[in-house]
Amino acid sequence: MVCDWFGNYTGCRVADLESCNNCDDNGDGFKDNDVGVRQDNSLVSVCNPNACSVAGHKTCINGAWSSCSGCGGTAPCTGCRNKSGTTSCDWNCGKGVCNVGPETCNDCDDNADGYQDNAPGVPLHNSLTLTCGPNVCGQAGTQACTDGVPSTCVFAEGCNNCDDDSDGVVDEGLSCQPCDL
Repeated sequence: MVCDWFGNYTGCRVADLESCNNCDDNGDGFKDNDVGVRQDNSLVSVCNPNACSVAGHKTCINGAWSSCSGCGGTAPCTGCRNKSGTTSCDWNCGKGVCNVGPETCNDCDDNADGYQDNAPGVPLHNSLTLTCGPNVCGQAGTQACTDGVPSTCVFAEGCNNCDDDSDGVVDEGLSCQPCDL
């Protein structure tokens, strides 16, 4: 059938499948119906506007497609500094915040928890501490991360007869006892 803009039949047309146009395209007596379904407005189509791992669907209602719904899973995304990651898809096929992996010192929210450069489980910006070194004594140090910039590597002095913090004094501020043999 061929319909005018108001859905009135104006002639016949041979079609195997329905189109979302408020007409009975295949001549089965129902407008915009899915194959084998004898009900108007039952035409359904798969949709996936954000490449979610679980696609959604849309329904034709009076000649117009509904919004896409029923999505789920995850979708690829590009996060801060053009890093590739994944994001969750909601029921309405929208995407969440891009998760590109564990936090790094880059002034970004890499793990999508709402905080930039934060230590695991710490809901504060700039709470990430990095490991650096080793120093001349073979010890690792730490660096604070502030606005994507790591601080100078800091080494704690230890009782090891070595100048861990490179200030010219060995084992300062410590009461180091010799080992009993």
